[in-house]
Amino acid sequence: MRITVLTGIFAFVAIVATHASVATAQVPNLVVNKNFTAETSAQKVLTTIETQSVKAVIVAKLPVIHEIGPSDSLSTIAKKYDTTWVRLFNKNPQLANPDMLTPSLKITIPEPNEQLVERPLPEPPKIVPATVSAPVKTKTSSPSKKTVSPDAPISNRGSSSGNTYSAGYCTWYAKNLRPDLPNNLGNANTWVARAAAQGLATGSTPRVGAIGQQGMHVVFVQQVNDDGTVTISEMNYRGLYVVSTRTVPANTFQYVY
Repeated sequence: MRITVLTGIFAFVAIVATHASVATAQVPNLVVNKNFTAETSAQKVLTTIETQSVKAVIVAKLPVIHEIGPSDSLSTIAKKYDTTWVRLFNKNPQLANPDMLTPSLKITIPEPNEQLVERPLPEPPKIVPATVSAPVKTKTSSPSKKTVSPDAPISNRGSSSGNTYSAGYCTWYAKNLRPDLPNNLGNANTWVARAAAQGLATGSTPRVGAIGQQGMHVVFVQQVNDDGTVTISEMNYRGLYVVSTRTVPANTFQYVY
């Protein structure tokens, strides 16, 4: 009877020693003390591993932010991050127009598999042909009528000497490329109307060297393309004093020749 009991006690001690040894081997740098329990120490290690895993997941999910530079376009940004300009536009509602970026504005790069809501692109502006008020007829002593050629100099045309437009803006750039134009055409949105009123030729057909006007912006026509587009250069489209080029539909602008 005593032999059986002693055998059982030795077996129990051996089992406890074996489990303690295995637990110590599985938990690196484990310090055994009076209060050691393998279960408690293993739980602490697992908790640490889980916490580190959560931290790793949080870091991986941080969004990628890009700050727009003065020479950036959505196409160049998309190429850098291996995405498309359409996905960039859909991801960032603060972008009102994909062709008009504000330097220093921050945008978020979408995840490769992220589902995005399709945003409508802004409609192209409607081109309203410039109209010139008919001159007031006055009675003169001479009954004869004179026909003035459109190319003839007009007496009320403003001075073209120098460049009095605000430096760094689109009008200043256009005047530098077309020094023959007068200095009194005003803000960009009045260039076509004021040019026509002073006898300058205007119209909707693009020509190389013409000034194109769309709303509060004027451009210089560098090239007229066979596909109905024009390649233009401009200033202050991407930032003050910044010169950039684009290819856009020719009917985007009205023109001063």
